[in-house]
Amino acid sequence: MGKRELYIFDTELRAFSGVLAWLLYSSLVLPWMESASQGLLLGFSAQTTAGFSSLEVAELDSSSKLLLIGMMGIGGGVGSTAGGIKILRLLIFLRLVQLLIQRSALPPQAVHKPKLAGRILQAEEK
Repeated sequence: MGKRELYIFDTELRAFSGVLAWLLYSSLVLPWMESASQGLLLGFSAQTTAGFSSLEVAELDSSSKLLLIGMMGIGGGVGSTAGGIKILRLLIFLRLVQLLIQRSALPPQAVHKPKLAGRILQAEEK
């Protein structure tokens, strides 16, 4: 798999942009391809705290604005200089909360290791 495919399938990059594209599609009644491209552009801009927008943000519905604000607060990828707590940290936190809930239903002797995107989390990542 090449670098381009790795970026497309990266958990951090696709975390919120699809939701934003769906919100744009449903609220602005844009064609799906335009909603997807605008959602990716607005999502990357919000996560990197770049401030670029090809749409008038004031015309977006309140749920899209709230998602953009959340994306700005979370920030970009682990290696980026974007502000926020970083996407991977949020995803690991959510996965660990899910794991704690699952473990409460398992017997005490069961072994259940935390995974994120099909990969077992190492001790230094938790």
